[in-house]
Amino acid sequence: MGESENRRSATELFKKQLSLPFDQYQRYKVVTDALDILREDSGPFRVLDVGGGEEGIILRFLPDDSVEVLDQIEVEDVPGFRRGDAAALPYEDGAFDYVTSVDVYEHVKREERRKYLSELRRVARKGVLLAAPFDSEEVRGAERFANEFHRAVHLQVNVWLKEHAENGLPDLAETRTYFEGEGDRVSVLPNGYLPHWIAMISLTFYRAHLTGEMQSMAERLNAFYNEFMYRYDNAEPSYRHLLVALKEDKDVGFERITSPADHPNATLSSAFFSTFSATLPLAAQLKKKDAQIKDLFERLARPAASANWENASLRAELDAIKNSRIWRLLDKTRRLRLALKGRFGKGID
Repeated sequence: MGESENRRSATELFKKQLSLPFDQYQRYKVVTDALDILREDSGPFRVLDVGGGEEGIILRFLPDDSVEVLDQIEVEDVPGFRRGDAAALPYEDGAFDYVTSVDVYEHVKREERRKYLSELRRVARKGVLLAAPFDSEEVRGAERFANEFHRAVHLQVNVWLKEHAENGLPDLAETRTYFEGEGDRVSVLPNGYLPHWIAMISLTFYRAHLTGEMQSMAERLNAFYNEFMYRYDNAEPSYRHLLVALKEDKDVGFERITSPADHPNATLSSAFFSTFSATLPLAAQLKKKDAQIKDLFERLARPAASANWENASLRAELDAIKNSRIWRLLDKTRRLRLALKGRFGKGID
């Protein structure tokens, strides 16, 4: 292949990466960034991606490595795919240089997680890269909000977030302790800056309702985010963490992956404005509800000239609005904003 063809191929691959939904891009990007740091001057890696079979996304990021993908469901048109059980991987010990698990661990039942980790480690010669949303008050709150937004838009809960809640998100400290107990050197990196994640997941959930130019605009926004905002995604508070467990005791400069140290607190505020922008399709309803409640409060505050039955009727209207799904969603947004502001500083307004 000539130089111009190589450039054309690389450009096409980059476009395919940018077209991914933002959350798929950010989680695979951080994993492959870590692998590139580990690569140093070595040749291609042999990599196993466990649970990434649906689209074989990791293949878009590691075109020069020998990559296999394993999943429990049958998948077509994914090179190097193999169907199998992650709790009993069909490979010999140390069959791969690195084993990756990207947003899969939280879907493993709690009682099977230790076995899952041991299997990942068994078939990895050099180490394991495990990315997942781990349990914290902030992540649980963000997922509750996202699920409520999904319910408001699609009239049903999100099946994956529902499974997170049923399984319980994994514990980061316990996971780290497992690998360190096996003698591994463990690094933990943040990924998916939480205020950004809330805004973008709202947009992602709503995209199915967009048509024409609005759909095209959402796609361009998603690609813009992947290309220019990923560098700010690897900062706390984060939606997920990448745990890198190396069997070699060597110091690796993973800090190069984390977002700039001068990451401004003002970004927190702008991210929350982005959250509300992502929910603009509901803005008219929210504004109408606010106006209705303001009017009801003003009428209730009038002197006792109002008859008791009228006050009872007004209060019934007020209760109906405050119990509506759209109002509960707005209230969840306010509560989440206040919780993050209290924990992470005054930048959130």
